[in-house]
Amino acid sequence: MKANELLKIIQNINKSFYTLNDFVKLTGQDKKSVRVALSRLTKTGVINRLRRNMYVPAGAKVDWELVAEQIAPDSYVSFESALSFYNVINQVPYELTMARLGKSRRVRLAGKDISFRRIKKELYGGFVINDKIKIATPEKALLDLIYLSVRGQTNFNFSELDLSVIDKREIKKLLTIFPYPKQAKERMIDFL
Repeated sequence: MKANELLKIIQNINKSFYTLNDFVKLTGQDKKSVRVALSRLTKTGVINRLRRNMYVPAGAKVDWELVAEQIAPDSYVSFESALSFYNVINQVPYELTMARLGKSRRVRLAGKDISFRRIKKELYGGFVINDKIKIATPEKALLDLIYLSVRGQTNFNFSELDLSVIDKREIKKLLTIFPYPKQAKERMIDFL
């Protein structure tokens, strides 16, 4: 498989990353040949390896949120990452934080940390789709962060929040729709 052939093939497909199986399907070659070709293309800098069996074209802008959603389809951007997106916090978090139904886990891809944090099924939701990315509303992201805080799963300094963009009516609505624990509701009322 030649570099220019590979790049021509993947330019026509809109994916955040490509797996070994993707290249096998796209090229029609066997896995062993594709694995060798990918290794060579990685060494020559034609493609970048994010992690085992996960590649992107060299120089391509990696859309980490889409990559995260493809790794865990039940996830959406929330917590510090969503709050940073909405300028509720003025710092860009070191890692991308995602809410999900499955097990919590942390993934490191090409120097980028993605943290998948588990939330209860009853609390799953409250997100919108923004440029193909599922992201919690600012109010839901704040409630998700408070939920983790009262459970002792994060040490966030809530005094750094700019709550002027938070809709207090929406918070009250979410507190009635989603069955947050009593401690989370009390903590939220303190903010209001």
